Amino acid sequence: SKLANNLSTLDHGPPSIPTLIADTGSTNTFVTVDFPITNRQIARNPFSIKVPSGHTMTTTHEADLVCDALRPAARRAHIVPGLAPDCSLLSIGTLCDADYTVTFDSSHMKVHDNDILVLIGHQNTTNGLWHVNLANQPPIRMANAIGDPSTAKLVAFAHSSLFSPVLST
Repeated sequence: SKLANNLSTLDHGPPSIPTLIADTGSTNTFVTVDFPITNRQIARNPFSIKVPSGHTMTTTHEADLVCDALRPAARRAHIVPGLAPDCSLLSIGTLCDADYTVTFDSSHMKVHDNDILVLIGHQNTTNGLWHVNLANQPPIRMANAIGDPSTAKLVAFAHSSLFSPVLST
């Protein structure tokens, strides 16, 4: 396996950029101890993971990925000491379970929330793996049910919906 060559029980230090490998077979998102995360907590129910080399690794903590574009359920990650710096895995199943649509084409992996692109990855042509760099993502775009109204229309909407007197005509 391509991934087996990258797994190691040694800690090689922090990755140079926060990159995940998109993995359709991973049941959860698994990251290295040095991956940028928030809300780190000791794992209440640690996972044991058997890697292709035959070794078993165990998760120690749970945390959230630093990616505001994703809903909380899709940001949840499990920290695995012993993963090589370039082997953090982004679970595609977890993204789908959080109601995102994930598509792959010849060069990109895209995660959509309805018609809004929230995350993108690129295929590494050297090893064929899909890499997602969290530091290089599309700008966050919020869904807007009333389109892109002008400031005057927003003020009028706020006045009428927030129990303020109507604007004079």
